Amino acid sequence: MRGCFYRGTAGILLGNGDGTFQAPIEFPVGFDPEGIVTADFNGDGKLDLVVLNAQDSTFSVLLGNGDGTFQPQMTFPSPSHHYGAFQMVAADLNGDGKIDLAMEVQAGISRFLGNGDGTFQLLTTLPAALLPVSIAGADLNGDGILDLVVADQCGSDPACKSAGLVSVFLGKGDGTFLPRVDYTVGYLPAAVAIGDMNNDGIADLVVSTICGQPCNLNIREGIDNFSILLGNGDGTFQPQIAPEFPLLKAGTSSVALGDFNGDGRLDIVPGDGSDGDILLQTTLGVAGQNLTFSSQSLGSPSSPQASTLTNIAKQGPLNSSNTQITGANPADFELTTTCPGVLAPAAQCQVNTVFKPTAAGVRTATVTITDGAVGSPHTITVSGTGVAARQCCCPRRR
Repeated sequence: MRGCFYRGTAGILLGNGDGTFQAPIEFPVGFDPEGIVTADFNGDGKLDLVVLNAQDSTFSVLLGNGDGTFQPQMTFPSPSHHYGAFQMVAADLNGDGKIDLAMEVQAGISRFLGNGDGTFQLLTTLPAALLPVSIAGADLNGDGILDLVVADQCGSDPACKSAGLVSVFLGKGDGTFLPRVDYTVGYLPAAVAIGDMNNDGIADLVVSTICGQPCNLNIREGIDNFSILLGNGDGTFQPQIAPEFPLLKAGTSSVALGDFNGDGRLDIVPGDGSDGDILLQTTLGVAGQNLTFSSQSLGSPSSPQASTLTNIAKQGPLNSSNTQITGANPADFELTTTCPGVLAPAAQCQVNTVFKPTAAGVRTATVTITDGAVGSPHTITVSGTGVAARQCCCPRRR
């Protein structure tokens, strides 16, 4: 329990083979455990555990017996952690065949080189940005060496009121890394995952953000987004694509990737407190899914607002059959589009909406885009308020 400083435990639930599990077997660890990773840290062919203890700035190593039980913990100090640091990377960072650890701490990224017997030695901490909160590892540039990616909640702003960052550290293969390269993502990033999101054989980044755009940090209002950064194959990444998911609950604290509908594309599972949400991937990105117009005089057209459609696939065109407007007040909105019938890979086009109210009050409609992408039809909600024009003159008295 946070704030009570009780010693925690690691619970193991052995499977029965039918989708059910036995009662948990608990093993003592440090205070306020927040993260766990499994690997064979002593080379005996049995899985071991490492548990990150946030309160006492330690991590616990529990060597496995191979039967689902573990030896008493060995505890190692580490630089100060912050609450919310729950991820570690277990991999061979220096090419010696022994499993090492990397974890985010308050000062950046701490690397612990494994001795091959379940013990570790600390290397110098890599400096990250202000508040690193999540770490992931993969080979990002195809050189066979593990690289690290860290999400930073505050970017370069100590008040955490500017856009967040994701930092890439390319590995040299000896346990050291090149200086970090930062990329802008949404506001208050919380977790990062690595996967091939557009099926081009290159690793991409998915960062969950509490707000994809500026939000009220006190009550965490706003649209929860994911920042998707497509990889170039050399360890660099393109600017973020930020699809909007307005129905997600506030506080996307984690992210997981997997193909949940068997279509060969990675989907996203958000840790947003929702009940079983799975975001099925589409190859069509829509920026500007919720358009709100200022009050407009009846019969007077507004300036257009644009929604940008992007074929996020690097391979394969995207067919679009039609775009139409429906809903409560379709006659109050006019559409123009630059979108062709076929959108080439990585190409963009725009759907422009003009508000021209026919009656006073709130007017709403839905732009529906029928296309060949997963999730079709895609929609854009539009709304505005019509106001009656003022009379310029009073009637003359006789």
